Amino acid sequence: MRGVEIRLVSGALGAEVRGLDLASLDEGVVSTVRDLVHEHLVVFFLDQDLSVSAHQRLGESLGDIVANSYTPSVDPEHPGVTLHRSEDGYIANVWHSDGQPRPAPVKYTIFKMVTCPTRGGDTMWANQYLVYERLSPPMRELLDGLTALQRSGVNLAEQSPHPAVLVHPETGRKLLYVSRFHTVRFLEMSVGESRALIDYLVALAAEPEYVCRYRWSPGVVGIWDNLATQHYGVNDFDEPRVFHRVMIQGPTLPANAGRWPALDDDAPRTMITKDGSAGVVGEFSSDLWSRAD
Repeated sequence: MRGVEIRLVSGALGAEVRGLDLASLDEGVVSTVRDLVHEHLVVFFLDQDLSVSAHQRLGESLGDIVANSYTPSVDPEHPGVTLHRSEDGYIANVWHSDGQPRPAPVKYTIFKMVTCPTRGGDTMWANQYLVYERLSPPMRELLDGLTALQRSGVNLAEQSPHPAVLVHPETGRKLLYVSRFHTVRFLEMSVGESRALIDYLVALAAEPEYVCRYRWSPGVVGIWDNLATQHYGVNDFDEPRVFHRVMIQGPTLPANAGRWPALDDDAPRTMITKDGSAGVVGEFSSDLWSRAD
């Protein structure tokens, strides 16, 4: 599109775009936005004057809007535009992907910074295509056959199994769909095997070679691909940080990878701690170990 300037943010992902007005939507603008997001995974549109109504219209142009029940809307007229204030505890300083524990996760997030601190408050994203593609062939083959159980850290009853490796519905590329906050185990593996592999994968994804870090400023609207990335809000600020968010519904994902049956590893096992008391080792045994130290 003529007049559009693009500056890459990092070698792994991310681009700044100038010269595209997100409030003036037509088929050409919407198509360009989709193409940019699929190519760069997270895109920062500069010099935007996006009202709440325009924010909602932008979301509707990219798909069906979905919102979390536990985040308030900006106002009753715009239920799909949610308000997030650091003063209310919303910082999200853990690696995650929006809506990952749902059967149909979020496809895109549209993030409008309203009030940003004078320093700090950056966001980081990891390229989950690259994480998968740079693994060794034997590791990729193993992960291709695993099913990841994704659980909400806010509502523990909300959980869904998804293949650990997804084929992106728009690009056809494989990506690793594992995050520190939501992925609790691989259903075909024991709890111990799952924990070791998840710990390795989430540490790998956070390495700088897979990440871009962005400093927000007024007038910036960020749009990212939630399937192909995970993100992290850096909690290094002590001033107000306020943003508006719109999330776009993604497709329903397969419930399993289909290669091996699930392993029944839920049977509790008794462990004697150092103080002589007994505890039960299960899916979340870290509490037991911390008590035993």
